[in-house]
Amino acid sequence: MSREPEFLFSHHLPGMIWNTVAVEQAQLLALEVRDDTIFTTTFSLLNYQRGIFILENKSLPEPWWVSLAAANEQTMLINRFMNKGGNPDQKSLIAVDVRSGSIRWEVESFSFFDWNNTEVLGYRTKGDPVKATINLTSGVVTDGDWKNSPELPFAERQRPAFYPEGSKHFDTIKEFLRKADYLIVKGVEYLEFNDWIIISGYVEELAKLANYLLVFDREGTLKLTVKLGENLAGLGTDTFFILSGCLFLVQNKTDLAAYRL
Repeated sequence: MSREPEFLFSHHLPGMIWNTVAVEQAQLLALEVRDDTIFTTTFSLLNYQRGIFILENKSLPEPWWVSLAAANEQTMLINRFMNKGGNPDQKSLIAVDVRSGSIRWEVESFSFFDWNNTEVLGYRTKGDPVKATINLTSGVVTDGDWKNSPELPFAERQRPAFYPEGSKHFDTIKEFLRKADYLIVKGVEYLEFNDWIIISGYVEELAKLANYLLVFDREGTLKLTVKLGENLAGLGTDTFFILSGCLFLVQNKTDLAAYRL
């Protein structure tokens, strides 16, 4: 008998989950959450193996024109923008200490490029761009060329492929899902991972679209069904991903859930 996906956690966030950054070596997931009803952005850092937050719903003094740039187990880097007629221009880079939630430093007129364990690589943007580095601990900026490769390992996430209605792969998946009584339309996301087949498809319900995530074993037995959204006007992309052997999915744009596969 094949095993079942193991439920790990589900968390409701105070807005739309807009962006995620994985810190795989520390089993962390950084979240940017945006609430466009009150124009507030919050940032959280989740230990996804334990299902608990290290930093939760952190907001900045200017809570809207900000976005997540990078994260590790000690620091979140956040871009701050200036609103110029509705078009954001980068203004500064902020380092937030994830343990205390306090701002460690903010460097004005700096554009983030990459970072490693000791410094941030980027450009001073006041006037002509100039290569510079920021000391990750102190926030001291040093002008000068940088050529070293980033030391932080890249978190390898596996994401599904999208197939629009009418494509050969869509038709094959549609026929496969008929056996599970799902008649998909418009488009589908598909991923094979180890012994699992993971499909995110859309069905018509009351003249609107509903999005279902379906997990099958290699024998074609349906092992997990999750409704990701309903009353949808269009399709989404990247509705799920795999990281460290765990399946992550977003329900109703505001709830993050995970299963160990």
